[in-house]
Amino acid sequence: MRKKRRILAAVAVSATLVGAAGVVGASWVKSPQEAAAEHQAPEPSVLSAAIEQRVLSDTVVVRGDVVVSGTFAVTPVAPGENRALVTGVRVKAGEDVSSGDPLLEVSGRPVVVFEGNVPAYRDLRPGADGDDVAQLQAALADRGFGSGEDPEGFFGSGTKGAVEEFYESIGFAAPTTGDEDQVEAADDAVKAARRALDVANREEDRLKDDVDDSDPGDDALEDAEYQVTIAEEDLADAQQAHADAVRVSGPMVPLSEFVFASKIPARVHKLHVGVGDELTDKAMTLSTGELAVTTRVDAGMRELLAEDMPVEIFAERTDVKVEGTISSIGEFSDDAEQGPGHTVTVVPATEMSRDLVGEDVRLTFTAAATTDPVLVVPLSAVSAAADGTTVVVRLTADGGQERVVVDAGVSGDGFVEVAPQDDGSLAEGDQVVVGEQ
Repeated sequence: MRKKRRILAAVAVSATLVGAAGVVGASWVKSPQEAAAEHQAPEPSVLSAAIEQRVLSDTVVVRGDVVVSGTFAVTPVAPGENRALVTGVRVKAGEDVSSGDPLLEVSGRPVVVFEGNVPAYRDLRPGADGDDVAQLQAALADRGFGSGEDPEGFFGSGTKGAVEEFYESIGFAAPTTGDEDQVEAADDAVKAARRALDVANREEDRLKDDVDDSDPGDDALEDAEYQVTIAEEDLADAQQAHADAVRVSGPMVPLSEFVFASKIPARVHKLHVGVGDELTDKAMTLSTGELAVTTRVDAGMRELLAEDMPVEIFAERTDVKVEGTISSIGEFSDDAEQGPGHTVTVVPATEMSRDLVGEDVRLTFTAAATTDPVLVVPLSAVSAAADGTTVVVRLTADGGQERVVVDAGVSGDGFVEVAPQDDGSLAEGDQVVVGEQ
């Protein structure tokens, strides 16, 4: 009986295994139609994006450098026949300088910057007149040293006094014309002429006392009177010569000790010399103009830009944002350092700190913009139909698709403005087809 049960169990297990094998074997067997269906690509799915309503702008972002619109090279003239040796540097790179500030010492003498549009080209000496003298007078007056009653542009006694006081204020003796000997000689001539006149007057008085009133035609008296006249003329000539000598002598400002810069205050852009250097070229460069930003764009980008276009200037390091406009777009050139392209200059609408000179900043040009919020879609949602119209494909509520004819407007940042030709056929939030996957 026990043996019989074992046989029945074995038969049952065998039947189970055979059944399972049949099921598995059946899953391995596929019809040709099933096999072909498995190797077909799946139905493509549609990619869509929502229509947005917002202000759209077309922007171009590039990098630029903050520069100054004007620079001025300080190139002192060698003082006489001496070596032009730098014996002192009074300023540092990046420092602002005002009119009347000493910049350097060359061969022990100062080099001062004054404000003025007329370049320095001569010694400014007593007796001189001209626009450069007027510039000197104005600069000295700004420092508190007026020129008295001197006419504007004439280097007279009042200007001499102002020059002497100015040099004293910066710790130097005022240079002079070196005509002291001539002035002293003219002074001696005046003294001699005055003595000669005194002698002639005494002789005339003596003869008048000795001559009888009835004989007025005495030759000796007439000769004495003539000598007085000659002595008076000689004294007048000596006094005039003395006045002329004094007028053109005294304190002066030699060409080796000053420069005129067109715009003050200025900033020391770069120092080219140090103490002990022999001065053979420019000593320093001052930045004297307004700040601007320059950048370089290729020919394709240049087509998007125009003068007076608004620009945002952003200095990331200092987190400073300033609005500006394009002031000029240069002709195409192949620069050896910057490569081919156009130089674009941007001017800020408000004052920028001179600390930004040399800074690398971000420029965002706004090529076009809508004034009010508009419907926008991704650029990939817009296509051209066979009839030349511009269309987008809107997904309907039942999963279908509807072609909508639109007019395209401003594009930027990957989006484009769309206006449906049939009012109400598109609305914010509608889904439009942008592709398939």
